[in-house]
Amino acid sequence: GANALTLIVQAIRRGEVVPDEIYRDHVALQVPHRVGGTWLVDEPLVSRVHEMGLALHVWTVDDPEEMTHLVRLGVDGVMSDVPGVLAQALEREGATYR
Repeated sequence: GANALTLIVQAIRRGEVVPDEIYRDHVALQVPHRVGGTWLVDEPLVSRVHEMGLALHVWTVDDPEEMTHLVRLGVDGVMSDVPGVLAQALEREGATYR
């Protein structure tokens, strides 16, 4: 739920260990790419989420430059209201998708 998401992101931002019981039954963390004008998704977040054995899905990204940035960071999924633009960004980066 939203509370677990907040706990996980806050713990990662503080460099703390995220208790296994918070995420052990999950396969992915789904987050907005930014909150207000502040980017939420960055390399440390992507790395830590992957270390936890989770995929990182990001929503809702409609700007092609932001899509490219997130793909280069290594996110596992991008949700967008403009899938054609996303498909072009993924193709430019040589990323696979389905």
